[in-house]
Amino acid sequence: MLIRDSFAPVSVRKAKRAPKKAPVQDGSSLSATAQLSQCPVGPQLSTTTRCLSRQNRALGEGAAATVTGGPAQVATAQIQAQMRQGLCPYLSQATQNNPSQDWSALNLLREGLEQGQTDPVDFLHGVHQNYGASVKVGDVLFESRPDVVSQILVATEHPSKAQFTKSTLQKESLGQVYGDHNIFLEDGAAWKAQRKSLQPHFVGRSVLSEENHQHLQDLTDKHLNALPVGTPFDLNLKLRSLSLDVAISHMFGLNLERNDLENLAGLFERGGKLAQNKLFGIEHQDPELQSQLHQVADRLIASPTPAPTLQTLLADPQASDKKWLRDQVLMLTMLGHETTANLLTYSAAELANNPQELAALRTEYRDKIGTARPTVEQTTDLKVTRNYIKDTTREHAPNYLVSREALEDVNLDGMLISAGTQVLMSLHDTNEQANGKIFSFGGGNRVCMGQVLARLEAAVVLSQLMTRFDLESTPQTSLAPKSDFSSRPADAHFTLHRTDIAQ
Repeated sequence: MLIRDSFAPVSVRKAKRAPKKAPVQDGSSLSATAQLSQCPVGPQLSTTTRCLSRQNRALGEGAAATVTGGPAQVATAQIQAQMRQGLCPYLSQATQNNPSQDWSALNLLREGLEQGQTDPVDFLHGVHQNYGASVKVGDVLFESRPDVVSQILVATEHPSKAQFTKSTLQKESLGQVYGDHNIFLEDGAAWKAQRKSLQPHFVGRSVLSEENHQHLQDLTDKHLNALPVGTPFDLNLKLRSLSLDVAISHMFGLNLERNDLENLAGLFERGGKLAQNKLFGIEHQDPELQSQLHQVADRLIASPTPAPTLQTLLADPQASDKKWLRDQVLMLTMLGHETTANLLTYSAAELANNPQELAALRTEYRDKIGTARPTVEQTTDLKVTRNYIKDTTREHAPNYLVSREALEDVNLDGMLISAGTQVLMSLHDTNEQANGKIFSFGGGNRVCMGQVLARLEAAVVLSQLMTRFDLESTPQTSLAPKSDFSSRPADAHFTLHRTDIAQ
């Protein structure tokens, strides 16, 4: 098998599944993705050998030498270069026919993303399905073993000694879009201070109050009552608008109109796509996005009735730095709505396809609540609803990828990885093997700070949506993943019909 990137090919051991002979068309007439579509085997990652290790180093050093813009961008270029390993054996002849084309694994993924023919969730699943639960390619580890994922998460920001930190790749890609001075991307003392100050606003006693629950009910009523009935519409967009309303109200004390919320949901979707493209090295520009995001941040910061979360941010000594404050507000807003909305979309869509489980949810709601407005105790006691949300969180992890970087040489269940290794953990594949444990909210000290609010919001919205409406799929409805920062259904168009079973 040949590996070709920016210099001479290196011979490595042929993959066992490679066909002995394969007719290959002239590579000059087909793109890498088109050529790959003819392959009876599928894309193959190259084996980790001495030759490959030497190539990794040379490739990374060469990429870093051509990049300017500071240490972070140099490090990112080096990591991306080292990721660009692997070649489908079926394409080895094509590389000889057309040596100028880049047939590397990352380029195939890049082409697939640009042409809408693949998704990162499917790509990561293919890696683990074909090569096992733990696959090391150069200085990148694709990991999905639950015990190892748990070890990595616990060893991140560990009080005694941290062995892992946020990935350079993720910091650079998300940081360029939303800013890097925020609770999601920072680490060490800066992260600890931010977590300590903000966490009290997201714990049980703050979230699971009757006042907060009734406010959630009011916002849910407002959005569900405005849904079109009998006409196909994008359910995910409506649920992202609802979740944005919840997040902005809870954190900043501001209530926006539905049109504003839908526009804002679209803005964050653009941001997620841009960040993903930067992660994979795809050339993509959105020149107006940054100024539009800054306008949103400034509007939220200027809330006339700031909620406790915003009050805490404004009281921070760093709040005099306008960039710091904007970064915090934008990242909290993005984290506070997108994954919850995607989880709700998948939950509703799956329930629509499972009449028995939908009937069980409705029966429990009718028996425990009936026509009354539910209390927080009644909502949290909806076991069928809660269990369905939990199952959906396992099967359709909305935050499909968690990435970390090793701070030192670490032994992971017999595998020694070196400092600087990027660990990409597919939560879909990890959850599949975890025997009931769910990693979708992360773990360790950096476990999702907003998970209590997310679970309560999901229970309120899902129970109300599925007891008021029947969801009918449309010809274009597709639950295949569409991923950027998080993962949502590729097409969530549904037609609603009123049921009002509680009446």
